[in-house]
Amino acid sequence: MKFVVLLRAINVGGHNKVKMAELRESLVKEGFRNVKTYIQSGNLILEASFSKQEVRGQIERHLNTYYAIQNATVVVLEESEYRHVLAQNPFTDLLETERLMIFYQNGKLDENEAEEQDASYVAKGQAIYVKMKTTKIHEVKTEKVIKTWTKEAVTGRNLKTSEKLLDLLN
Repeated sequence: MKFVVLLRAINVGGHNKVKMAELRESLVKEGFRNVKTYIQSGNLILEASFSKQEVRGQIERHLNTYYAIQNATVVVLEESEYRHVLAQNPFTDLLETERLMIFYQNGKLDENEAEEQDASYVAKGQAIYVKMKTTKIHEVKTEKVIKTWTKEAVTGRNLKTSEKLLDLLN
């Protein structure tokens, strides 16, 4: 089965450094197949013959053992789940001055919507979609809304990265 694996806080600000080529090779030794990575921020496509929960646990242990990264946020979606997340994007009408971030979570979210001055939020399935009304996405403070909707850590990807991962699945 194919999985999309998203690692949070990898290679950010000089912390939790992981070379993607090295990670690909070491995961193959752990029994994963056809491991692909995209950019240096912890985006993986891989195949495994075990469950989604086992994939998550094995990668968490692997990051701890080989890279001394403890308590890493590892979000794992089956291929069909990932495709569904992108297909149900409620913000397909982005203006040139807007950006979309998708925050992924392992478990299902309660459906929710919120409108703030700088962003619109929609939670459904395993994702929170945030349409930012600016190109300066780092200025939008998403934490206050997201933390009230989630029970566990999330990891965000912009639309371009999310779509590239979809391409890699094909």
